[in-house]
Amino acid sequence: MAALLLVLLPALLQPRSAWTRAAVHLSASPTLPEAMPAAEAYALLQSGGATLLDVRQPAEYRLDGHAPAPVRSINVPSHSWEHGFYLPLDSFASDALAELGAGLDGPVIVACADGRLAASAAVQLRDAGLARCACCEGGLRALEAEGMELALDEDGEAGLPGAWV
Repeated sequence: MAALLLVLLPALLQPRSAWTRAAVHLSASPTLPEAMPAAEAYALLQSGGATLLDVRQPAEYRLDGHAPAPVRSINVPSHSWEHGFYLPLDSFASDALAELGAGLDGPVIVACADGRLAASAAVQLRDAGLARCACCEGGLRALEAEGMELALDEDGEAGLPGAWV
């Protein structure tokens, strides 16, 4: 935990304008911050400047909602639910990189419902060599709060349930 804090602390201490500059100049930057505030992630996704990698389970993606077009949103689960716990999938990074495609030229914003699973997924992707990858702070709930309306593939309620954890 302390190591994670030491890694994130410099990014958290940056002034808000530094986050905005990072979002505006991503095409020139080889890396993204490890975590990105939802407001900046939302603006970047709406502009078409990034791909959203949704790491929730496929049923959550379809029934709870996902980023609508024109946002490029891809669903690759990062964890499996077993015995009441989320366990990391060993094949996640390779599966995600294959799904994103070799021709990916923009940054990737990783999100789940609330940001917790996405943070570990983003670390796995960075370790696998995807430098232009950031976790959306607060996940899809935070993106919804910024104004993103989630789309549904099948019958279900719009948005993420408040009690979902």
